[in-house]
Amino acid sequence: MDRCPWCSQPARTEFVRGHYECSICRRPVMDCCDGETAEPSCPMPARAEPPS
Repeated sequence: MDRCPWCSQPARTEFVRGHYECSICRRPVMDCCDGETAEPSCPMPARAEPPS
């Protein structure tokens, strides 16, 4: 269990509406736009060119 940077209590983070927040003080501890990028779990297959 990590400590919240806002309230300093040992608390777990909960995912709420696109961000993680402290389970005690409810302040966001990791924003939704914190530099995280999404990677597709399976690559998209190449599309075949339509016949001419």
